[in-house]
Amino acid sequence: MTTASDLSAARTESARLFDLLRREQHAMAEFLVALAIFDEQRRWDALGYGTLFDYLHRKLGLPKSAAFYRMTAAHLVQKYPAAIEPLRTGKLCLSTLAEHRRRARRAVGRSPAPSERGDHRSRSFAYISSNVDAPRRTSPSGPRVAAARQGA
Repeated sequence: MTTASDLSAARTESARLFDLLRREQHAMAEFLVALAIFDEQRRWDALGYGTLFDYLHRKLGLPKSAAFYRMTAAHLVQKYPAAIEPLRTGKLCLSTLAEHRRRARRAVGRSPAPSERGDHRSRSFAYISSNVDAPRRTSPSGPRVAAARQGA
C-alpha cells in the first residue's frame, strides 16, 4: 500500500527527473550550436583533425555512432538553425535528425553523379527543412547559427 509520504516522495523525484531531462535537452542543443559554429569555422582542421567526425571520435572520445549523430546534427543545424528550438524542447532529438537525413536521401535518390552531389544535398536539406516545423532563423553577420544561439 502506498502511503501519502511515499506518494509525495515519488512526485518530488518525478519532478526532479523531468527538470533534469529538460536541462539535458537544452544542454544538447547548446552543444550542437557550439559544434556547428566550431565546424563551420573548421576549428577541427586547425587542431590537426581531418574531419569533424575524427575530432569528435578521437579528441572528445565519443563512440563512432555518437560522433555520427552529433556531426549530422551539427551539419543540419548549420543549414537549418530552426532545428535548434525543437532540439531544446525535446520535439527533435539526434536520432530523429539522422532519420530525417536518411529519409531525405532516399526521397531524392541514393547515388547522384559526382557533378550532381551539390544539388542532391540541397534537395536533401529541403526535405529535412520541410519536416522541421519551426520558422527559419538567419544571421546576416557571422555564422548562420549565431542568431539561434541568442535564443538560449
